[in-house]
Amino acid sequence: MIDTASSLASSFALAAATCLGLGACSDVSQVDNGPAALQSDGAATPSGGAANALQIEQADAGSSNSGVLAEGRLFVLGDSYSVAPQFRSALQRELPGLEIVYDSLGGSSLAEQRERLAQRSDVEGWPILILDGGLTDRNPLAEIRDIVALQAPRCDLWFYVEPVKRGYPNERVQKRRHRQIDRLMDDVEAESPGHSIRWNAALAEKAEGTMEDRFDIEEGIMPGSLRKDMVHLNAAGYGYLARIVADSLRQTPTPDDCR
Repeated sequence: MIDTASSLASSFALAAATCLGLGACSDVSQVDNGPAALQSDGAATPSGGAANALQIEQADAGSSNSGVLAEGRLFVLGDSYSVAPQFRSALQRELPGLEIVYDSLGGSSLAEQRERLAQRSDVEGWPILILDGGLTDRNPLAEIRDIVALQAPRCDLWFYVEPVKRGYPNERVQKRRHRQIDRLMDDVEAESPGHSIRWNAALAEKAEGTMEDRFDIEEGIMPGSLRKDMVHLNAAGYGYLARIVADSLRQTPTPDDCR
């Protein structure tokens, strides 16, 4: 498991799993429709994406594409979190020169993402990042298993990013939803060590410390200074998410059977 509650400047030690062991599935009931629909595309992002307002130190280009990214390519499957131009440009800055292909549709579920993946063959065998911010599936662990079976039947070059812990008007719904997310991440990590990327807790360390931030952190949701609304991050928030993802991928060695 990747412990992102510590400083983002620290190392992210990941052990690459040698086989996919997803078994019994969590029953995560649908609570909301996830991030609102934006657009979908399958285009590669050119290196050196356009700069935005985010001001964070860029990773050392000399060691950016190590580990599972040594081949110089990455496929990102997801919803509006990977549609967001702030995330894309930040990830490209973190991983300069890497060819990144996105298949993203705002509001889409893991099941819908799996269906889109099944229709394409151009990214077969690529390392895959599953970035599903909304978590709208009733049985997400089963959907993750099916996506991995399609994309990485031989090599375990896949990563699942923790869904966003957003706020809800109903406190009971919010607590139940956050427990569902924690249980899903625990299940993924327990059955396939080294494939889960947690990031929600780390944002608390990067918030501006406003009164709203302090309240949000106490509630366990995205700090107000790092979000655009109750579902999506702002430029700074997406930048820190990109840093966590990039650090995690760089620290993960390629499994022996994939060499």
